[in-house]
Amino acid sequence: MANNSDAGKQKPNRPSTESKNHHVFLSGALSGIIEGLTIQPLELMKTRFQINPGQPLRLLPTARDILREGGVRQFYRGSLPEIVGLIPRATAALSTLEFSRRELRAAGGGGQLGAGAAYLSGALSGVTEGLAFAPFQVIKVRLMAKEHLGRYRNSWDCLTQVVRQEGLTALATGLGPTLWRNCIWNSLYYGSMYLLTGEG
Repeated sequence: MANNSDAGKQKPNRPSTESKNHHVFLSGALSGIIEGLTIQPLELMKTRFQINPGQPLRLLPTARDILREGGVRQFYRGSLPEIVGLIPRATAALSTLEFSRRELRAAGGGGQLGAGAAYLSGALSGVTEGLAFAPFQVIKVRLMAKEHLGRYRNSWDCLTQVVRQEGLTALATGLGPTLWRNCIWNSLYYGSMYLLTGEG
């Protein structure tokens, strides 16, 4: 006789793909904000180093110069575009990743993705991520640059001045290298994670 002790028990529901993606998005956005705020002072100094046309800068003198410009708060100049840009950045990357995986899986007969398709879907997510985040990066760098001190009151003022004086294409400055970087990184990261975990 069959044991009825488990008859009333239900198997726990596994989280849906939509719920899982929602949690991934939220955790990714939160970790991105924490990361951005943590490394922002170093990011500011790195940007100063990269766009300095004269003699190479040194870390401690540059930090002292930034403190003299506006105190500790000055180290976080340009952080708002970075944080706000995390939303379209994460949305573009994850939605493209899921869409491309779904389409590539359907094209392959509905089974697991092969290595090529897994890496391709990651690379495609890097394209939309770069396109979505590029304008925020441009505004961030403009605010960080020492030669622009006093030119822009805030992020919105910087955006309006750039568009008015240089056109919308100025918001795509540096897009080429950004797309290459994102495609390579996203392809390796998301492709490898998919192949290692078998999830998608």
